[in-house]
Amino acid sequence: MYDIDVIWHTHQLFPEVYRQDMMANLQHVLHHDDTTQDRSAKSKLSTSDNETRRKWFDLYGDRLAK
Repeated sequence: MYDIDVIWHTHQLFPEVYRQDMMANLQHVLHHDDTTQDRSAKSKLSTSDNETRRKWFDLYGDRLAK
């Protein structure tokens, strides 16, 4: 499992807060798709994980745990 996926699932444990945060930041609720299983190095999942880690570092100045 990817670290950001754990964060996302944790956020979804509080559905009203999740909805409010999504509306405030994206103006729509971003639905989570757990059906993708391809975890190869060039998969969409792995590529997205790498991009998220880069953006996390740019925003917070710290690495997302791996």
